[in-house]
Amino acid sequence: MWAHSINLTPFVAGGSLFNNFPGAQVVRLDSAQRLVWQRQYAGNTPNADGLTVGAMAALRDGSYVLVGQKGRAWQAPYGPTAVYSGWLQRLKANGDTIRLANEYFGPISEQYEPLDVPATPDGGFVVAGNVYPDRYLPVFNCCPQPRGFLAKFDSLGTVQWEQRLSGQTTQYPAASLSRVQVLANGNYLVLGGRNRTTLGDPNRAYLVEYAPNRTGAGAVWEVYFNVTGVFSPTLLQPDGTLTLGAQRVISHTVNGQTSQDQAGLLTRFAGLGAPYPAAALLCQRPPVASAGFALSPARDTLRLVDLSTAGPRYATLERWRWHFPDGSFYEGRTPPPHRFAPVPAPGSPVTLTVTNNLGCSATQVLYPFGSPTAAQAGRALAARASVWPNPAPGGQATLALAGLPPRAPASVQLLDARGRTLGPARALPVAADGTAALRLDLAGRAPGLYAVRVTAGGVAFVKKLVVP
Repeated sequence: MWAHSINLTPFVAGGSLFNNFPGAQVVRLDSAQRLVWQRQYAGNTPNADGLTVGAMAALRDGSYVLVGQKGRAWQAPYGPTAVYSGWLQRLKANGDTIRLANEYFGPISEQYEPLDVPATPDGGFVVAGNVYPDRYLPVFNCCPQPRGFLAKFDSLGTVQWEQRLSGQTTQYPAASLSRVQVLANGNYLVLGGRNRTTLGDPNRAYLVEYAPNRTGAGAVWEVYFNVTGVFSPTLLQPDGTLTLGAQRVISHTVNGQTSQDQAGLLTRFAGLGAPYPAAALLCQRPPVASAGFALSPARDTLRLVDLSTAGPRYATLERWRWHFPDGSFYEGRTPPPHRFAPVPAPGSPVTLTVTNNLGCSATQVLYPFGSPTAAQAGRALAARASVWPNPAPGGQATLALAGLPPRAPASVQLLDARGRTLGPARALPVAADGTAALRLDLAGRAPGLYAVRVTAGGVAFVKKLVVP
């Protein structure tokens, strides 16, 4: 069964709970691998058997999506057996389910087998898997040829489009899709298998890049490679390299008799394009670190209260870390009163870093003992700024900032490693909450080290950016 971990708060999607009535179990563990909660799912009726979870993923809104098969009672004229439909469920970080308009997808006359589900930049997700057409006809069709399917869902779990992949022969049109990965250009890299016009060779693995649109997706390129099964595929690397563990069927003829053996091998592809960076996808709306403070009359005891927000709608804050000017720190939402001896000098910072369930972090710097100098303020803003991904595959990255003066005039300037400006400065719109984001485009620039200089509210700082 497939499992997926999410940074600070790993999730594991498991398989059967019972032999006769399989179900699924979702377990949440903390960073020390201790059980936080678990949920169990099953089919609606004993005759409908149960369900299995094929995959799960974190979404931009802070929730998680599960996809798989779920049994439900057959409906006339389909049957007379349990119907396994495509199934999806969304969870909050605390395990509560999010109500969907329909947990099933696909016609009831067909059996769906979802196998993979990555999030997409628009807040939705895409599902890859297999479908068995006309499995549940009035006369049960025991052995239909599978097709691969790719389905795009919006952020609410509604199907936007679905398309299918068939084999190249009419008699045996079998095909399958087992893995899908979102690329930096918005396309989908999909792995599966497909029958070819020549059926004598069982090695029929298939790799394709799809370009999605409003009604479906068209193949940009496709390639067959001579293996019969792919296992444990590694993630697509930032340089566009993909390495797959696989099996190949090899035929031998000895004394006129033909036999087949299986051999393990590694298959590597290059130039497939950069993957869409997961951190950029999930942290497009990061949490906001915010705290209030009060000093005792002697200014030696500091009281703090957390006012931070988690970011997206369903996100939750999972970690708080406070750093004090005397070098000590506290982990937890509200630290106890902190006494200093001696009293820190003006401009001494107290730093709060918060992290949500998606692994996205934000930092706030407070100055309870007096206003900072311009240099101190610049260092504080730099600590709350991020450039991701970094290194930036393809020269594409996003600059995100927080703690700026609300709606203050701000600009961004790109510099090379020798400090020379590259093009004019760009205006940086700052929101009313003091946050800002800007897409950086270094496409075509030579690999190397660059600097991103930010000027806002009379304060300037620099963030480094690497183009591989």
